[in-house]
Amino acid sequence: MAFSDDDIDLAGLRATAYNHRWAEMPEGVIPLTAADSDFGAPAFVRDALSAYAARGHFGYAPPFGLPEFRTAVSTFLDRKRGAIVPAEGIIATNGAASAVFLAARAVIPPGSTALAPDPCDFLIPGGIEAAGGRVVRYPVFRDRTMR
Repeated sequence: MAFSDDDIDLAGLRATAYNHRWAEMPEGVIPLTAADSDFGAPAFVRDALSAYAARGHFGYAPPFGLPEFRTAVSTFLDRKRGAIVPAEGIIATNGAASAVFLAARAVIPPGSTALAPDPCDFLIPGGIEAAGGRVVRYPVFRDRTMR
């Protein structure tokens, strides 16, 4: 499925962006940290959500994600990426922040030091620190004026 710039509703994004980051930006500036999708949900997704909501029951999902979802991700990784990851090895999270924090806690022992590129998304050093690690930044650009 291809998208074009015509599919992007900047006014809608500005009005609904999490913590109003867009609302604080000057006209014409798009904050790259907003993590909001640039395009609306396709009709088949909206229809599926409407059908789900019409049932009237909103239970919690299993802590590692729905088994069907984990199986679908496993199949996708195998077919499209050649990576064999069993469904049991997939953990669904509610966003990038949760994923980064879980990964950091899995690989960074408390009290250790971890490298983080500079610049980088705030989630990386935040995840390291939340895991009890100490962040040491290293520059990505040799010419510091490029930032």
